[in-house]
Amino acid sequence: CGVGFALGVERLLLLRDVVLARSADRIADIYVIIEPDFTGIQAMQLAEQCRGELLLRVICNCGAGSMKAQFKKADKSGADLALIVGQRELDQGKVGVKFLRVKLEQEDIELAKLTEFLIEHFKKIRQ
Repeated sequence: CGVGFALGVERLLLLRDVVLARSADRIADIYVIIEPDFTGIQAMQLAEQCRGELLLRVICNCGAGSMKAQFKKADKSGADLALIVGQRELDQGKVGVKFLRVKLEQEDIELAKLTEFLIEHFKKIRQ
């Protein structure tokens, strides 16, 4: 009777390759921008949802700052997308999506369709 033992080294090596394939200068996939004078609780919940369900690296700007300053931080983070959360967007049941690495127009995406949109976007850019 033999005793077996496995470390799963192959899986660890594959995971390492995936992690290393991510750009070293990019610390986030998504940067959440919160409209000034907005509490941002919904924005933080949105960021957690992206982290938990989609396994994306998300920075949520929880500090004060103008929209311009937040967009500069988003650009420096290397994120592909900025999600813009404010009272107007939430009243409409939407979130603003600004593309930071490609020249596409900013879009308003329904919250109910955001997960699907993000899956498709990141699937395209990671191929």
